[in-house]
Amino acid sequence: VDIIISEAVEPQMTTMSANAAMVPANITIMDHAASGTRPGNICIDVVFPAPTKVARICFRNWYTAYVTIRATNDRALVSKKDTNSLEGWYAIAQDYRLMENAHCEHESQLWHSLAREQLSSEESVIALRFFLHQPSPNWKSIG
Repeated sequence: VDIIISEAVEPQMTTMSANAAMVPANITIMDHAASGTRPGNICIDVVFPAPTKVARICFRNWYTAYVTIRATNDRALVSKKDTNSLEGWYAIAQDYRLMENAHCEHESQLWHSLAREQLSSEESVIALRFFLHQPSPNWKSIG
């Protein structure tokens, strides 16, 4: 899985620009099947070493029809790996469409970029959980 996450950084006092800069965030990626679901549903956790304000999420699709991204500020929830319970996780992107037609290969490997304005939260997070969904039986693996 190719994922790039940029972290918002306050500008230096010597910088003339009022815009926040973006730097790549250090992350740990853990993937696991969403429990109790068919093979077309996968869950990937992205864990930050410290609370991070996400400025942009960029990723390359691999036959995923749509994605839901949830965030948490509770490190203990990440270690549980319980994908059935959403307690403590809140959606920052819900059912974001990656492929117009889940049964066709067109758009199946495109890069996508979600800017802060497209995410429903601007607060610092400790982890993101990506729920990847592919309802089509045409694809044996997604990610």
